[in-house]
Amino acid sequence: MFEEDGVTPTHVFCTYHKTWEPVLDADGEALFKENEKSKNGLARECNEGLAAWREQAKVFKATKDGVIKDLLEGEIDNETAKSLLADAEAARGEHTEREDGLGETEKPVA
Repeated sequence: MFEEDGVTPTHVFCTYHKTWEPVLDADGEALFKENEKSKNGLARECNEGLAAWREQAKVFKATKDGVIKDLLEGEIDNETAKSLLADAEAARGEHTEREDGLGETEKPVA
């Protein structure tokens, strides 16, 4: 499975939620995908965070493409385009909390 320095981790720091989250949920299901390249063998963000990040990236790309299209067609001016892109960038940077409420700011002691 996954180990870090010969010890199986119980919590991993999710880079999306910026919290320490358990590796497994109450039902024993993995909350992180395996990643053989990482030190502990797990992804840096939980499955829920990765899905949210992908959705935010998809929405941002669609918004950006729409703004560029409107700008090139003369439907909006440069300042409006900059404002719309800044708003889209800000929305992409917002991170939702986990739906199940898991996650702690301090690393749990094993």
